[in-house]
Amino acid sequence: MHKLSIWEKTEALEMINEALLLSETTEKNYSLEDLDIMTSKAILLGELEEWKASLDLYNTILENIKKIPYQKDRLTLINIFYNASRSAIKLNDYNQALLFCNKGILVCKQEKTFFLLGHLNYQKAECLININVEDMETPLQFYRKALALFEEAEQEKYIDIVTMKINKLIHH
Repeated sequence: MHKLSIWEKTEALEMINEALLLSETTEKNYSLEDLDIMTSKAILLGELEEWKASLDLYNTILENIKKIPYQKDRLTLINIFYNASRSAIKLNDYNQALLFCNKGILVCKQEKTFFLLGHLNYQKAECLININVEDMETPLQFYRKALALFEEAEQEKYIDIVTMKINKLIHH
């Protein structure tokens, strides 16, 4: 899989900004398509390690998505919560990241989907470790949930990462 260069990511960001300028909706009233474009922009900002801008945009998206009565694709919402938590973690805002993880996990349960559930449980464990360094049992539970999901999906890379985290906690 080809990883985009910083130049390609910057070019893509400019194209996304142009697409948003062409939108017929106002800043106070975004369409679902606008929010999809904004989500792509927030993901790209994260790829460019512009974590604050990315997180601010996710917050804007989440505020505006509430105004749309019917969201056809709840997987997009899960993706937004996952990436918003990722940006918050990069900014060491573990409480906000934990909130996003919990909301993402809730939507997964409501929709009966495993989409990003392993990643959300992993990130939740990471948040919990940083919020309360005394409690290692609770993060361990979420690492184990993540591990089970990654094993079921045969995602070897993540199985290895989570197994190392679990072993580190157990032997800590």
